[in-house]
Amino acid sequence: MSVKLHQHPIYEDYFYNEDTHEIYREYLDQVIKPSIHSSGYYVFMAEDFVESTKKSYRLHRFIMECLLGREIKEGYVINHIDGDKGNNLPSNLEEVTISRNTKHAYENNLNGKYDLWDTFNYAKILIADKYYNYFTRENIKKFLRINRKLKKSLSKI
Repeated sequence: MSVKLHQHPIYEDYFYNEDTHEIYREYLDQVIKPSIHSSGYYVFMAEDFVESTKKSYRLHRFIMECLLGREIKEGYVINHIDGDKGNNLPSNLEEVTISRNTKHAYENNLNGKYDLWDTFNYAKILIADKYYNYFTRENIKKFLRINRKLKKSLSKI
């Protein structure tokens, strides 16, 4: 039986073991134990001794980069198909646009209860997704900032 190891495209000392679903670090001959971040995602610190760099990685992103053999594309994120942030099996992960990920969260009520304002925002996202087919992180930040100010103003009326 052969072990299915997938090397990370940037941190080449790190591997994803598809059989055990663990991150292995060759240099230190150790299995990495991720911790749960306050966001609910599993995270760990990846280090490159040669470049003297460290990066906090969300486990699901790291696994997908190993499996794809490249970094996640600009404007894309990794979606948990079943909505469970703790389920990082490859069959539950997919690379999608930010707007598709947002749509998935709304369709599956992954952000909790929604009010009328959230429904209005969701409708705008669907329209933008249909005509523009994407939202960049920067556009979403601008969109949310504007809407927070507008919501605050409207609540005073």
